[in-house]
Amino acid sequence: MESGSLDLEAAKEYLAEHKIHVVFEKLAGDLLKVKPTRPVAFMVESLKQYTSQEVIVVVMGIPGSGKSMLLSEGGKRYLDFNNKALAGMNDDEILDQIQQEMSNDPSEPLFIEGFPKTIKQALALEAVLPPELVFEVTCSPSDAEQRLFKRSQFSEESP
Repeated sequence: MESGSLDLEAAKEYLAEHKIHVVFEKLAGDLLKVKPTRPVAFMVESLKQYTSQEVIVVVMGIPGSGKSMLLSEGGKRYLDFNNKALAGMNDDEILDQIQQEMSNDPSEPLFIEGFPKTIKQALALEAVLPPELVFEVTCSPSDAEQRLFKRSQFSEESP
């Protein structure tokens, strides 16, 4: 097996051991049954039913895919490591920040954007506080480009 490649059998065993498919099936079923107007907020509340322990959810996607917009709508606890205030932190500082945030209220899920970006970071996060779920937000490249263009126009207009 190549360095950095995924062992599919180990991944399948891990998912089965932690019954992740049950969580996703229930989450998707509830989402389609209820069809809430705020689906991300609904999913956050639904995730609380699965555990009362610390829950970390990593949210990934290309710039402009809408991660921040979705998370600001649905995630009560949200760390954006792409944010200028947090972007300059090294890996140890980021892991400390995540642990500190989790200790504030371990019963609320913590949504993370912008970390991990590398396999090394993912392994470090897994060792400290393994994420319960990883979501990938997708959109077309043209939609992402339009969002980034609008964002840049807005930031130029702000004082």
